[in-house]
Amino acid sequence: MGYLPFLGPHLHREFTALAATYGPIYSLRLGTKLCAVVSSPSLAKEIVRDMDAVFSDRDPPISALVLMYGGHDVAFSNYGPVWKKLPKVFVREMYGVASREECYGLRKHQVRNSVKEVYKRCSGAALDFGEIAFKTTANAILSMLWGGVAGNHEGFYGELRELESEMLMLMGAPNVSDFIPALARFDLQGIEKKSKRLLSKFDEILSSAIEERLRAVEKSAGTVRKDFLQVLLDLNRGGGETYISTNQVKALLMDFMVGGTDTTSTMMEWTMAQLVKNPDAMAKVYQELNEVVGQNEIVEESLICPNYITWKLSSRRRFGSIQHCRS
Repeated sequence: MGYLPFLGPHLHREFTALAATYGPIYSLRLGTKLCAVVSSPSLAKEIVRDMDAVFSDRDPPISALVLMYGGHDVAFSNYGPVWKKLPKVFVREMYGVASREECYGLRKHQVRNSVKEVYKRCSGAALDFGEIAFKTTANAILSMLWGGVAGNHEGFYGELRELESEMLMLMGAPNVSDFIPALARFDLQGIEKKSKRLLSKFDEILSSAIEERLRAVEKSAGTVRKDFLQVLLDLNRGGGETYISTNQVKALLMDFMVGGTDTTSTMMEWTMAQLVKNPDAMAKVYQELNEVVGQNEIVEESLICPNYITWKLSSRRRFGSIQHCRS
């Protein structure tokens, strides 16, 4: 078992305490796996920046291998030609200025629809802001990914939110099979079984989007909107070092679908919760919005972001660990 029985719930504190005794770099055995812990800034810089190619591969947990189609996403795939190609594709197709400007109308439409929904429901009853934030973010992200608003039935967003929450829980749960691989075939905690069941539900969403796009390409003789899904499908149809399989396409879509919707909506929800709990901070936010935007105007992305609001969002990201902020 190694040091596993002695670990507490706060690993960063445990490892910091051990570093005070054993120095900035030390090893310990977790199950049958030998791990090295680095707590020195200079050593960390050398590992993650100067020698990042040497240390870039990860040892994914079983849940990630299952949920990410064998670990074929950006976070868990091995370093190589395809991995080096994908971050560039992400930056160009999702984070680039041209891509953001192209999707401006979409984001604006989704946000205004959400504002209208909040206004309609302002009758004195409790309002689930997390639900609205997730729906807004999911519509925007999924439309950017494959050009269509997700969900054709009532309750789709609630189901997707539950699926993503369960996925993050499974990937973050300690699994004895990860530390003692000889026990993996027994799946003592049932994490692999739960992950496979969850993957089948996600796969329905992703397969449906891919099949719909392939039909659209066939009908339009290859002239379709160049969104992120189409970029991945072009790599899928191509050859050479940058070829990616269908499972890799799905895993990469999963990265953005889960990472883009859950993290963003959770940060929005917890930022609003902190403002509600702190009337003084809320008053400052109102004041800045009135000064920069005006009472009867609509906030636009082109406006200079107020300093206090920027500080509140930054502090929320720094001090609130998003992965533990589920309501």
